[in-house]
Amino acid sequence: MLELAAAQTPQGFRRDILEAAYRAADRDYTDDAALVGAAGHKVAVVRGDPLAFKITRPIDLALAEALLVPE
Repeated sequence: MLELAAAQTPQGFRRDILEAAYRAADRDYTDDAALVGAAGHKVAVVRGDPLAFKITRPIDLALAEALLVPE
């Protein structure tokens, strides 16, 4: 059974493993975790943090600005 899960970015891998996985790739993958897993490496899942979000939309920027704490 395939399990679907949300994943945060960035995803971290040793550089040599990630570069080798990209060189060996024979198709496109949805993210680095899928790529590294397809190359035969174990991919561990670690707990994320809701405050570790990417700023890709105007609302994300507004949220980030609201979270800033003045010194």
